[in-house]
Amino acid sequence: RSRSQHDVTVTPAIENAAPQFTPVAAEAATSTTVSPALPAESATNVRADTELTTTRTRAYDELLNASVDPSRDGWISEQLAEAATEQLNQLLAQVQHDRLDTTAIATLLTSDFACTPLRPAPLTRLYRDDMVLAEVAAAKTLQTPPTQRGVSGLQQSLATLRARIPPDAVFQTKAKLVAMQIQDKRLAARAHIELDALPPQARAQIRTNWDCLWGLIPAAEPNGLPRLQLSAIRVADFQESIAREADVDWFIESTAAVIGHNRVVQEQLAFGLDDWLKQIERTHRMHVFMACGVAVGDANGDGMDDLYVCQPGGLPNRLFVQNRDGTADEVSWRARVDWLDSTSSALFVDLDNDGDQDLVLATLSGLVILQNDGAARFNLVGTLPTDGSDMQSLTAADYDNDGDVDLFVCLNFPKASAQREGDGAFTYHDANDGAQNHLFRNEWTADHTWKFTDVTEASGIGQDNHRHSLAASWEDYDNDGDQDLYVANDYGQNCLYRNDGGTFRNVAASVGVVDQGSGMSVSWSDINNDGRMDLYVGNMFSSAGSRITTQPGFRPGIADATRSILRRFAKGNSLFLNRPDGNFQDVGGQAGVEMARWAWSSLFFDMNNSGFEDILVANGYISTDDTGDL
Repeated sequence: RSRSQHDVTVTPAIENAAPQFTPVAAEAATSTTVSPALPAESATNVRADTELTTTRTRAYDELLNASVDPSRDGWISEQLAEAATEQLNQLLAQVQHDRLDTTAIATLLTSDFACTPLRPAPLTRLYRDDMVLAEVAAAKTLQTPPTQRGVSGLQQSLATLRARIPPDAVFQTKAKLVAMQIQDKRLAARAHIELDALPPQARAQIRTNWDCLWGLIPAAEPNGLPRLQLSAIRVADFQESIAREADVDWFIESTAAVIGHNRVVQEQLAFGLDDWLKQIERTHRMHVFMACGVAVGDANGDGMDDLYVCQPGGLPNRLFVQNRDGTADEVSWRARVDWLDSTSSALFVDLDNDGDQDLVLATLSGLVILQNDGAARFNLVGTLPTDGSDMQSLTAADYDNDGDVDLFVCLNFPKASAQREGDGAFTYHDANDGAQNHLFRNEWTADHTWKFTDVTEASGIGQDNHRHSLAASWEDYDNDGDQDLYVANDYGQNCLYRNDGGTFRNVAASVGVVDQGSGMSVSWSDINNDGRMDLYVGNMFSSAGSRITTQPGFRPGIADATRSILRRFAKGNSLFLNRPDGNFQDVGGQAGVEMARWAWSSLFFDMNNSGFEDILVANGYISTDDTGDL
């Protein structure tokens, strides 16, 4: 255990009917990105990119590329899906132009092509305020017969997509096939269509799904594949959101304005992970998949929120204390919290009931407890041991109603020595070989004795406790006066631990919130203001996964139930409505909040102070220029 400037001796003193949501994409929320500027004199500190690719990694890349190339493993359906997607993207590219290229369009269509209006009318108002107008097509409107025929009909219908958008607007468009079926020389597919008009000329977005039908002309392509000709498009749903003022940003990127004056921004935080991977050894837990969190709390008791930033191993964690003018000063050395241990998560919480926020860190060494002296100076209390070093997230609540706050920590993979085999071996869709999560009961006493007891087994949290847990959140979902706990697990089933007077039972299956998938985040809110807390769980959406799992060539011979579970893994996020009978109903599709991509963190918050909570989703994975599914 180490800090960047201080030697620390650790003496452990601790015992073992849902609302609709309107999606607002990032492109529609901000027009510029401001990054902290590097001073000229720091140019020499910018390490030159070095070639890290080796013969072995190149061979691995080639093998991986071959394994996902549908032309090399007999997946004709995926080759056709790629061709169909390319055709749709060609059509969407035409929306950018005032005059459509009829010749280019004609080569893609059958002679009897027909489509329903691509911008149905009339639209029904979904939401309106001073900032945005959101409208949708009602079910009755979508029942319009395909009246647009031939090249001219499609040309006119494509033009209507920009009917309420300035003619000089720049568009960003994309099509994704999310389902498909090949039968009788025809390809039928559901395509998810996105059109974004970008500032400063406009700020608008269209989200719609098209049911498309292609005719297949046998062996007409040079590679022997059938040639696709689009014969029909029917709009399955349609939503349009238009900002009232295209040049007004809803959110301002203020990193430089708030913390840019601190040297650590230029010397540490301005560099990305790719840079530090070349400088710091893996023994410090520095690797490309490192995930580090942040904590927000009042470190110095001045009534303003401060920010603690966790860092990978070898880089000091940073504490930014807020000033009255909205800027924040970096004080981690003075506060004694500039730990160099790889830190995945942190939590500000008053553990000793003295009115200030103490600090808990999830590090490679264990769960570090730091006591706040009230003036943002933290003293080490001790370290709680865990089942492994792969801690993911922390959450705290007074689960036993004894007046002090207890700690729960999620873990993913166990120590290598604890890897489980046999019935508990890793299974992608129902893994049971993860590390144990821990519930620590706070037994701090008035005589200032710090003590935490691991009550994981005694409390009942040990039930179903070998999953790969990534996130958890406390909430009294059944309104009985004690805090219940939902745990989101990767590779399988989630857990809802109902608190019955201080002991827990996993009731996820009985109340309908198992949500078997790639659970990555948990957020509670009363979305319909009925007095019962509802649940939003972050998962993964994959258009390729949704499409492939319906094909005959996918895992032939597996049980239908297993196939259904694997298909669910690609569905996306889940929104569970808490019903009066104590059970939950998944209304994510109805509310329009399933397709949130790879949703690492999905959080309820009331963006516009309307009294109804909105949803912010942090998604993605490793960002590159690749156009693939991620």
